[in-house]
Amino acid sequence: MNPLNALPGLFAVTMLTPGQSTPAPVKQARASYHFRMLHANIQIGDASYERISTATDRRTLLTISETVDGVTLNAVFDTTTKNDGTPEKKLFHGLLSQRPFSSTALFTDAGVDFTLQNVKGETQKAIIKRPPDAVFADASEAWFDGVIPKKGDSVAFMNFDVQNGTWELTTTTYVGDEVTKIGTKTMPTHHVHVKSVSGEIDMFLDDSADIVAMDQLGSDRLERAD
Repeated sequence: MNPLNALPGLFAVTMLTPGQSTPAPVKQARASYHFRMLHANIQIGDASYERISTATDRRTLLTISETVDGVTLNAVFDTTTKNDGTPEKKLFHGLLSQRPFSSTALFTDAGVDFTLQNVKGETQKAIIKRPPDAVFADASEAWFDGVIPKKGDSVAFMNFDVQNGTWELTTTTYVGDEVTKIGTKTMPTHHVHVKSVSGEIDMFLDDSADIVAMDQLGSDRLERAD
């Protein structure tokens, strides 16, 4: 479920049932939204989200700006996947207290061409092999935009964390449809739970599989501001 591969928004085994329908995929579609970033219900920053869908792939960009304990982070998560959920490219770059950093993951048959530059200016490059016998396509990429899942459906796959250059087994589960509070308003959403070794995230999506809100660690929240 791309939104940042839950960060970002996972070995992709999808458990679909015969009752699921498969509408035609959206082509040449675009969406953009602004967000509030909250910690313990206090706004700590802002974010913008853009999604561009074509007949072959889907690109999402999340740009964030936050200040916590006097430390300011400006960062961009830029992810491109094929429409079947196979990753093609991931970029993560920005400034931490005005110190630049970046990481790039280019997915090839040989593995991941990974480059990391930390805030000290040190650069590391490596070809990181794919884990053997694993599945890498995130089948939930098609949810609500190509496949209508049933409550309790789940997918599992190996997700590459572009921030630290590691593979993580991740599972995405469709919890069900809910009415979600966004600021002083409410919106109908699709609730998806994402679990990996990095933690757990609850994502609330609209009918185009775009982010409405995300909750993590019980206190951190990203929610639409428009």
